Amino acid sequence: MPDNDSLKDFLREALEDHDEGASLSDERTIATAGTVGARNALGELPGHAVEKLIARGGMGAVYLAQQHALERQVAVKVMTGEVESPEMAARFRREALVLGKLAHPNIVPVYDIGTDDEGQLFYTMKLVKGRTLQAILHDLRRGDAEALKEHTLPSLLTVFRKVCDAMAFAHSQGIIHRDLKPENVMVGEFGEVLVMDWGLAKT
Repeated sequence: MPDNDSLKDFLREALEDHDEGASLSDERTIATAGTVGARNALGELPGHAVEKLIARGGMGAVYLAQQHALERQVAVKVMTGEVESPEMAARFRREALVLGKLAHPNIVPVYDIGTDDEGQLFYTMKLVKGRTLQAILHDLRRGDAEALKEHTLPSLLTVFRKVCDAMAFAHSQGIIHRDLKPENVMVGEFGEVLVMDWGLAKT
């Protein structure tokens, strides 16, 4: 039976991103303070007040918005202008539809899909306040004392189990994520674990 140190090393290596050279400045930390990059053009959203850009990737941008009817903050994902095409629009819709079918505690829930007043596709989803698993693993790898205290082997195994639960459910629905990696796993402020970014998912 391997000792705890061996298990820790195995788990961390198994979950680390393949690209050791990936910049942590590119990681997405949903609902952190500050604005990421320049604001993408975004029209008015029915029933929402868009507050700021919080993350930006190759295919889309995520904004913080206030939903008027329920008086809550939500995340709004929109396509970036440079990738707009009929094919990318279909993929964007598919991502929202996939999330709509996957009602599971460890998969980020989608609330709505539509277009803004400029015809730009968007969908709204739960705003996750926390850090990516990639950021946590980075802190552990460099021996950060606070991270080592908070993210013990049992807690890491719990994160791993919840990710497995999410994948098992998705597979039972005939859906494959195809981009599962630490930066697409969010660990929330209260220990919740959510698998994000289903843009490459296939049924």
